[in-house]
Amino acid sequence: MIDDFKEIWGAMIGILYKIIVIIIGTCIFNITKGEHKLTFRENLMFYIYIAAMVLYIYVPSYFGDMIYSTSSQFSYDLFSSDWVDADMKYKKAIIIVM
Repeated sequence: MIDDFKEIWGAMIGILYKIIVIIIGTCIFNITKGEHKLTFRENLMFYIYIAAMVLYIYVPSYFGDMIYSTSSQFSYDLFSSDWVDADMKYKKAIIIVM
C-alpha cells in the first residue's frame, strides 16, 4: 500500500515541497538583501510565516518517515517470528498483515 501511495502521489508531494522551499528561500533572500527597510511588524509577520512554512514541511515529513519505518520494522518482526512451526491459520494471518 505504501508503494502504491508513493507511485500515485509521490511526485506531486515532492513537487509541492520543492515549490515551498523555493518560495521560502526567495523570501529569505529578498528580506536579507537589505534594499528596502521593513518595519518591526512586517519582519515579525515574515518570521511567523517562515516558521509556519517550516512546520508545514517538517511535520508531515517526520511523521510520514516514522510511519514508514515502523511499518517496515513490523513486517520484518513478523517475518522473524517463529512462523515456520505455527499452524496454517497463523501463517495466513501473517501473509495478510504483511
